[in-house]
Amino acid sequence: LEWRAPLFRIERSMLPIPFGFGRIHTTLFTDFGKVWNEGDFDGQINTSAGLEINGDVYFGYNGAIPFRLGFAKGFDEGGEGQVYLTFGSRF
Repeated sequence: LEWRAPLFRIERSMLPIPFGFGRIHTTLFTDFGKVWNEGDFDGQINTSAGLEINGDVYFGYNGAIPFRLGFAKGFDEGGEGQVYLTFGSRF
């Protein structure tokens, strides 16, 4: 489950060379699920939630490269927090 909201629509270069940002938005999300390798499913569902800043970075004249900067936190026993930065599309 996720909710997205726009933050900025920059769409301009900050330097004389073609480098800049496009649209910037935020995503609030939560996940529910279970992963296991062997044996029977014990019925426990794990939960997590997080927040992301998403947008487009322009490097040159060939189009935008999507980026995500986020933090996710697992709420169950053994859950941990994680900060991440990715460039490129999700799939």
